[in-house]
Amino acid sequence: MPSGDAQPAWFPEMIEALCHAWRTSPTWEQVIASLPRFDAQRARIWAVYNIRSPLVKCPYCGSRSRSELPRVSVRSLLFALEKSGIVPPDERKRLESDWFKCQKKNELDAWGNKQRGVGRVCCSTHPLAGSCERRVSPCCLLACCAVRRYLGWHIQSCVEER
Repeated sequence: MPSGDAQPAWFPEMIEALCHAWRTSPTWEQVIASLPRFDAQRARIWAVYNIRSPLVKCPYCGSRSRSELPRVSVRSLLFALEKSGIVPPDERKRLESDWFKCQKKNELDAWGNKQRGVGRVCCSTHPLAGSCERRVSPCCLLACCAVRRYLGWHIQSCVEER
């Protein structure tokens, strides 16, 4: 692992696989289908290098646990393409604009999954929901919703839905 980079998002092995996959000018469906492969590759690399996810503390109940492994999003993939020199910055911006149009048109989330309806997503489906040991407690449900609002997601409070 490069020194000074405790938790890189894209490792050389992943960049090599990305470069190989990008030679064929994939469609958005193919890009989305490749994301789980990159997630699995990252998980294997983290296991080999013994990299652990950071400890997080629930601001509401105070419990501490490891966060889940970060997932590779389409936008992360686009930035990796630019950073590794596979596409120039202006091409990355064009691809990102095309992705946002596709995402909006097809109601997709950052990972290319169909959204279940804006404002009606259950807290248990949030990528950070597993970070709290007591995820069923009301304080952690509120924390999850607070994280979503902080990230700019348009989601109603779980307490309001109950």
